[in-house]
This record gives sequence, C-alpha cells and structure tokens, in this order.
Amino acid sequence: MKGSYIMLAKRYIGKKLVDNIFATSKKAKQAIAKFGKENVINATIGSLYNEDEKLAVYDVVESVYRNLPPEDLYAYSTNVIGEDEYLEEVIKAVFFDDYKEALKELHIASIATTGGTGAISNTVKNYMDTGDKVLLPNWMWGTYKNIVIENGGKFETYQLFDKDGNFNFEDFKNKVLELAKIQKNVVIILNEPSHNPTGFRMTYEEWVNLMNFFKSIKDTNIIVIRDVAYFEYDDRGEEETKN
Repeated sequence: MKGSYIMLAKRYIGKKLVDNIFATSKKAKQAIAKFGKENVINATIGSLYNEDEKLAVYDVVESVYRNLPPEDLYAYSTNVIGEDEYLEEVIKAVFFDDYKEALKELHIASIATTGGTGAISNTVKNYMDTGDKVLLPNWMWGTYKNIVIENGGKFETYQLFDKDGNFNFEDFKNKVLELAKIQKNVVIILNEPSHNPTGFRMTYEEWVNLMNFFKSIKDTNIIVIRDVAYFEYDDRGEEETKN
C-alpha cells in the first residue's frame, strides 16, 4: 500500500492526553527502581495503602463481590440509569435518610454513570453549548479541563482563595457575571468539600452567600456541578453537614 492514510476523524488528529499525576507517578516508580524504595516516597496517585505497602481494600466488599452469582455479576441492569434501590441509596448517601421531608419542595433524582468522571462528563456534555466556557477553580483536578475540551468547550478559571485563604467569592462572582453576559448556560464546577488537591471546604456562611448569589441571576441558566468525590473525608458531623 503506497502513501499514508489517516482514518481518524479530523477533530481527533494530533490529540494526545498527558496527565501530570500519572507522568509523575511513573517517574517515582523509576526512581524507586534506581535508588531503592527506602530512598523514595511516592506520594503521587491518591490511593490508600496499608502498613505493608499494599493497596488497602474493604475485605467485606471484596468477599461479597467475588462471591456474587454470575446472574448478579454479569446480567444487565433492569434500568439503563441504574437499579432503583441503588439510585435511592445514592441520594441518601448525599442528602441523608430524611431527604424526602427535608427537601420536599425540590426535585431530587439520581443516575448511575461510569464513576465520578462519567458524572462530570455527562453533565458538561448535556448542559454546555459547543464553544461555551465552563468555569473552573484555578486549583483543580486537571481532568476537568480535558472533559470540557473533549466536549467542544473552553474553560475560564476563578481564583479559589482570597488573600486570607478563604473562598474568593468576589472573583468567583465576577467571573460568573462575565460569562452570564455572553452565554445562555453557565456550567460551573465546585469541588467541595475535601477539595482535590488542596483539601479546602467552604463554610456554611460561604454556601449561603453563594446560593443567594445564584438566586439573584436572571435570564441565564446556572448549572452547578458540585464534585463531592471526597465528601466522606469531611470531618464534620451529619447534622452540621446537613445544614
């Protein structure tokens, strides 16, 4: 066969995904092989290891999963968005058991996705118009940017912290208002609590301030993606969290 043939769609030619965390992890493993593990601390990938330096897993989950009958392990779900019982438990995990009473004036629903990344990607894809900007924190999990770009969008960043180390509401507000002038939909990602990579969490007062701001915006759809992937690492109690 003579000549070169490119079968990829033009929009994908030349694309290459580079993840700094995985690239750094690879270098750490190479350093361990070269200098010995006693001389290198690999703190790159956010995985939990036990005292024997083995990946920590819940034994009961491992046991139950590996002993599931084939019809439970491999069968199709009864619903394309997830089993009803699972969807209900997801809502309870986020909003607690009494959510129906506490949030009775709101529409609450859940949907199963391919992990937290799938949830973010699905939301961006469904609410961000092609060419629009998604608002991201300047400190962020880098995959946010990849998701936005992959779905035909761009991104703008807001300063996560002010000079006192608190949530930078003023910069956040100004960036939202700027985008609201030129976009019908403004998709925003808030990674909180236990923000990756800083561990930051907003106070109750900061959330009230934020919600009041959102309610004040007219003629623009504000779509907030609250990435709560690490919310269980928040050391606040249930009552404080519910408020």
